[in-house]
Amino acid sequence: MLLLSLLVACSDGPFAAPPGSELQLSSSSYTLTWNADFYFEDGLGYVYAEQVQVVGTDRYGRSAGLPSIEVEVQSHWPGVYILPEGAVKTVSDFEEACSNKGSISDQETAELCDTFYSDASGSQYYEVSGEYLLADESAGDVSFRPNFLRGITDSRGTVPFYLFFDSLPGASTDFPITFNIGVDTDLILISTVAASEA
Repeated sequence: MLLLSLLVACSDGPFAAPPGSELQLSSSSYTLTWNADFYFEDGLGYVYAEQVQVVGTDRYGRSAGLPSIEVEVQSHWPGVYILPEGAVKTVSDFEEACSNKGSISDQETAELCDTFYSDASGSQYYEVSGEYLLADESAGDVSFRPNFLRGITDSRGTVPFYLFFDSLPGASTDFPITFNIGVDTDLILISTVAASEA
């Protein structure tokens, strides 16, 4: 038994979630107003920071985050992407970021500024890494729609990620973002409403 404990302690994982562990989500639902901005997968939309935590009970009966646990996250609509933390950079000032690009041409500036996204409040901007932007299908590129993320919990038992809403299936529809650790599942429900209902 001691040898097994030492092997587990020396391993980096990831590990399967132990029986009794649970998922805890930072959000349970989103309701978005459907409009023409969400009609096409065009690389323009909203980005939201999210996280999921895997918790279990420690030897003292307290709830604690479990590190090195594999978590699967899946979007059930192809226009909503699950982006790892490293794919998104927080931008403090959109205007400054777009105006201080140095010696690049106006066209290049416009293209770079097209990669910035705001959350719905308009108070926070993000820049999404190029490899996670929707490829230009008209140019013959293979499109990359990252609708599945296999994350590993950090030392606090959390997997931070971003939801990028590029397109939505229309007004008055629902679909889930699902989470799975084998011994527990959960979801974030995404709902859309028509502008007249907002």
